Amino acid sequence: SPFEQVVIDAATAQGLQCVPRVGVGGYRVDIAVRHPQEPERFVLAIECDGPNFSEAPACRDREIGRAGVLTRMGWNIHRSFSTAWHKDPEAELARLLESYRAASLK
Repeated sequence: SPFEQVVIDAATAQGLQCVPRVGVGGYRVDIAVRHPQEPERFVLAIECDGPNFSEAPACRDREIGRAGVLTRMGWNIHRSFSTAWHKDPEAELARLLESYRAASLK
């Protein structure tokens, strides 16, 4: 989605290595971020409020189901919402970078 590309561009400009649509079948992470020293490993999943978010059959699927599955699989999750990003992109980018730093230390 266009919003996902905005997030990818902003994160990439800060040196993060982003890969869109990582996963298998119909179950994909919107944006996966590679570990800074181990590029073969993903350290953070960024979920955006794009098509995957709005197409979830229920709020519970969107808010609990996906996050629970990803967490059990070892992913660290960061959520970026377009309205918050539009309102204050610098603050949202700072939140994303903090999530990345914390995940990179694990």
